[in-house]
Amino acid sequence: MEDVGTYQSGNKLIIVSIILLLTYSCSNESRIDKHIAKNFNSVQNEYKLLEDSLKYFANSHLKDFSSEYLYPWQIDSFICMNSSRDKFVATINSSSKTCRECEMDDVTKILGKKFNGVWYFFLGGGTLVVPRSNYGKDGMRPLTMHELSQIAHKEMFGENCLIKKDGEYIVNDAWVDQHFYDKGWGNFKKKEQYDSVHWFYIVDKWNHKFDPKEFEKEKLP
Repeated sequence: MEDVGTYQSGNKLIIVSIILLLTYSCSNESRIDKHIAKNFNSVQNEYKLLEDSLKYFANSHLKDFSSEYLYPWQIDSFICMNSSRDKFVATINSSSKTCRECEMDDVTKILGKKFNGVWYFFLGGGTLVVPRSNYGKDGMRPLTMHELSQIAHKEMFGENCLIKKDGEYIVNDAWVDQHFYDKGWGNFKKKEQYDSVHWFYIVDKWNHKFDPKEFEKEKLP
């Protein structure tokens, strides 16, 4: 009986954990979805500029954007823009393709930063590899863009990207700033030093290109 009791107790703990996880996921999804519905129009220009820039980077054969050259992708509709509207965090949701050998899709953070009134974009914040098997998918069934979007909201933005103020959720400026001014870039005392590192990444990506002939067999029509 003692063993049975322990087993049942463990099950209860697991069930409670799952309920809490589902509650958190639904709550976070609801917050972000509501924010998108209310604020997307205000970031449409930046969204379109980022989308056009990524297409240009991929067609210019920049190595950092070889995935965008090869595979279907979509910028997530959640553009996490700070209140001064000079920095944002976004994600590129990318599906490998349909093939028996394909095992995963991915979500990549991309940063937008305004220098002298002009937007520039560079990778920062990492890539989340999403194994299809974790979601009951396989090589012939990639995750949909909607599924990748919900994963991005939960795993890449989480619960700290929005904060509650005066009864509504707004972008957490401190969370956005963490992507630009933290130890991932260096340990500087002045933001100008971080700016110089960001500018280096913005310019340096043009120095690294791939040969499109290497991808002729892999590129989707």
